[in-house]
Amino acid sequence: MMGERAGEYADRNRHDSFVPSGRACANGFTILEIVIVLAITVTLLGLAVPVMTGLIRGEELKAPARTLEAMAITARCNALAEQRPYQIVLEQKGFRLERVGGEVLSEYQLPGGVNFELATWPEEKWGRPRRHVWYFAKSGLCEPIRVMFRKGDGYFLQRYSAVTGWDQDEELFIP
Repeated sequence: MMGERAGEYADRNRHDSFVPSGRACANGFTILEIVIVLAITVTLLGLAVPVMTGLIRGEELKAPARTLEAMAITARCNALAEQRPYQIVLEQKGFRLERVGGEVLSEYQLPGGVNFELATWPEEKWGRPRRHVWYFAKSGLCEPIRVMFRKGDGYFLQRYSAVTGWDQDEELFIP
């Protein structure tokens, strides 16, 4: 009696593993399901790559701008604290923070492919100077400038205040 029931149970389970729709296994995936998931994944990656590329290009332009901003804050704070002038020397390949008189405190080289343009007050015309000295008086005041870092068609623009030497506003454009 016990053997007959075991046999019936085995026969019933063997036949229940097949689905009437013709699927071989209820727990697996069909090729169609796998292809659909792959198509969705490829589509999402296709949308994400341009976004990520834009973010990376934006960070390439923001890095030198953030360094210049940090130098400007340091120059102003040190000028006020020590009651002596500081300057940031902007050159085509980079910039450096120094005490007036020549002691260099920090330097920054622009990454490959990145350059900058400068607009100073009162001219407000953009240009690529060979050398420009951004002077911070011992009172902490400096000339207002605008700096545009460029790479290809993209740019990152910052406008610095004469009173604080800090970034007043900025604009990022990545085509």
